[in-house]
Amino acid sequence: MSEQIIPKTICLHWYADPGHSWLAVPRWLADQVPNWEPSVFSHKSSKRYFLEEDDDAPRFLQALRQHRPGIVIGKLETHTNEDSFVRALPCC
Repeated sequence: MSEQIIPKTICLHWYADPGHSWLAVPRWLADQVPNWEPSVFSHKSSKRYFLEEDDDAPRFLQALRQHRPGIVIGKLETHTNEDSFVRALPCC
């Protein structure tokens, strides 16, 4: 698969439930950022990684900013009072 150009501005989605939250990152984007790997505490789907909030998400964002200096990262947030669907996805 050829690499997509990482835009100057990107919007990423946070999913949260009462116990935890995850940053949803498109796999095409995550696969282009060097020097990071998701841990077993994160989850994945066929198109996204769902990076756990405590370690993987901050490490990814730091690596992304180093790889693409000046990138502007917006965020959307979705919270549920039930268990998030993310918990049912396979771990990385």
